[in-house]
Amino acid sequence: MVSLLLWWLSLIPSGAIDANIYEKLFLVNWPMFEKITEKIVQEKAVDVLDLGTGPGQPALLIAQALPKARVHATDLQEAMISKARKRAKGVGNVDFSVASADDLSAFKPKSFDAVSMSYVLMFVQDKVKALREIGRVLRGGRHAFISVWEKMPFFTLAVDSYTALAGSEPDRLPVNPLSLAQDRAVEDLVEATNGLLEVKAVEQVSYPMLLGTADETCEAAMIIVGMLLEQLEKQGKPDPKKQFCTLYLQKLQEAGMKTVKGTYEVSGSIAKLFTLEKPEKFASEVLSLEQLTSEEEPAEADSAKDAKAARRERKKALKAERRARRAQSPEERSAAKRKPCTLCQRPVDLLVRCRIDISQKWHMLCGRCWKKASGGVPDGDASHPHYRYGGLWKNRSAKVTTPSFSGAVKAKAEEDFDSAELLLQEAYKGGSVQHLERCSGRLRFVAESEVIEPCLVTIPEIAATAGTEPPGTAHADQVPAEQAHCGKTAVTEVECRMEGSHKPKPPSL
Repeated sequence: MVSLLLWWLSLIPSGAIDANIYEKLFLVNWPMFEKITEKIVQEKAVDVLDLGTGPGQPALLIAQALPKARVHATDLQEAMISKARKRAKGVGNVDFSVASADDLSAFKPKSFDAVSMSYVLMFVQDKVKALREIGRVLRGGRHAFISVWEKMPFFTLAVDSYTALAGSEPDRLPVNPLSLAQDRAVEDLVEATNGLLEVKAVEQVSYPMLLGTADETCEAAMIIVGMLLEQLEKQGKPDPKKQFCTLYLQKLQEAGMKTVKGTYEVSGSIAKLFTLEKPEKFASEVLSLEQLTSEEEPAEADSAKDAKAARRERKKALKAERRARRAQSPEERSAAKRKPCTLCQRPVDLLVRCRIDISQKWHMLCGRCWKKASGGVPDGDASHPHYRYGGLWKNRSAKVTTPSFSGAVKAKAEEDFDSAELLLQEAYKGGSVQHLERCSGRLRFVAESEVIEPCLVTIPEIAATAGTEPPGTAHADQVPAEQAHCGKTAVTEVECRMEGSHKPKPPSL
């Protein structure tokens, strides 16, 4: 309904619709928003994408229900995004951007573990492309929740009233919320994705539309047929809006939709909620990562035979990975050494080992996901009940404003790692960098710029595979309190998170 209103409102002059009417129509779909939110909460989603959010729903409901998740909401119009941002004041784990549902090029593949799309697909120009884009940004084995209208008396009665007034059906409606009401309309679109998405469940959801008084009900109906009535008026029809309202209210009353209080409640609206899944075969590269980073014991098999079969499958998968690595070129093999983040699957130079939820599972996170999980946005602290710091290897830096260090940072950003290493060694000899460590034969020296750039960081490979820390690794709680804040660098000043009682100063960004 949110995007339905967006399209309707975009077709009429600004201010033609009373704000109270708009708010009533917006709140009508709360049951569907709650239904989608409930399903995403059950998914235990960490990264959620809400398409066609309109004034911010169900994105805000999801963000409030999952305070540790990150919710990204998009809409086609900047005006709707502005409304959503105003409604989102005080909700820190949601952000908004302008994007069309059939063009999600701003998002990397496998960026989200849940996608919501409430009453939007009916109005997308290229519906199959939109579903393929959802499949592209969704992680393997995860779900998208899409709602469409099957029956909508509010719409059909308004069109019938216009037809009775005009003497013929409209040649073309500005929008049609029932464009996917036919049997298997959505299923056929999903099949056109060539297996990228599959329909796992379909639910019918029904709830009344509370339209209010007679004047409010007529004003709401104008959203549908207002432009058509203006055309009739230009053709010489006397006061078509008044005549339409009389016909529309009469049809509602004949259908028993007028309450004893004199207000109008349109019943009989039915929506379909589709649960779409991206098959597990698209998550094969994620499974090996989970095996490497998880310290949980595997779930007990129902029988010894099942356990043996599971071990055999794991060995087969690992052998296939080894064969694939041997077939790689030296450049590809070098790039493959960059471990991907457990949550977003981005291969980065830095991974932070930590526990972030009640499962007590060790995760290897990139700086961006670690910042979300530990509450660092940007002046939070790592005091969440289940958060545990498990190995962020930091090297202290002092006077790191020298040309050598600045050049190293620039070279590293341009992926010229050989030049960056030479420049960093020069900075180390000059005393502007206090300490360096080697990791797999390469000096790792700068973390992601948006998170902890002031630190010179290394992550030994053993941390990602054996789940143990290398000998002599200095923990944050072993660092004197006066050294627990890095200070300024040539790039920016951002707090360095410390475990224990020390609470770092808020950053100056």
